[in-house]
Amino acid sequence: MGTVIVLPDLKQSSAFWQQLKVGHHQLRLIDYRQFSDAALDYQSLARAVEHLVRQVPQPVTLIGDGIGAVIALKVAVTAFGRIDNLLLVKPQYQIPTARLKRQAARWRLLPQGSFKDRPLDKKSSLALLQSLYDADLTNQLMHVQCPTTVFCGARDRQNRTAAQGLSNRLFDGHLVWIDRMDAAINDDGLKALGNQLR
Repeated sequence: MGTVIVLPDLKQSSAFWQQLKVGHHQLRLIDYRQFSDAALDYQSLARAVEHLVRQVPQPVTLIGDGIGAVIALKVAVTAFGRIDNLLLVKPQYQIPTARLKRQAARWRLLPQGSFKDRPLDKKSSLALLQSLYDADLTNQLMHVQCPTTVFCGARDRQNRTAAQGLSNRLFDGHLVWIDRMDAAINDDGLKALGNQLR
């Protein structure tokens, strides 16, 4: 049967991913809130997800979106032989710290209630963002041995360079452009991902 594990981005409701068609696989949508406060930096979160990857029924497909893609990439670096397929949506491997700091500044101005449907509350989201400042996985990409498909919106100017660079640097990397998608995953992106899970 196998398992599809989804690490969502912080900007979008996790409920959107419930629409992903995974065939006969079991869908495990990661709820970041289930992890203790100690796991709210990206490296600790990656270790917690790696532990889950080693427990669920094989084969495992790991999907990450945005910040979830950074965490998924970090998991793939160390979970040798446990991930059969890695699907990354608008991933970064050299974190654009200035962009994250601008995002954090905007989030600080938002009321706590704005984060109600997101994967993490305001305080935890800001802590996770801060843990990613200056993160760079470039020298670790050689350890990603599983087939990896990078998805990026054709209209996504923020992430297209990183998506292209990542797919070129990976041992078995492939790039899929999604015509009607920009910086946020939409129904077209979800359909493209579902096609990879058949």
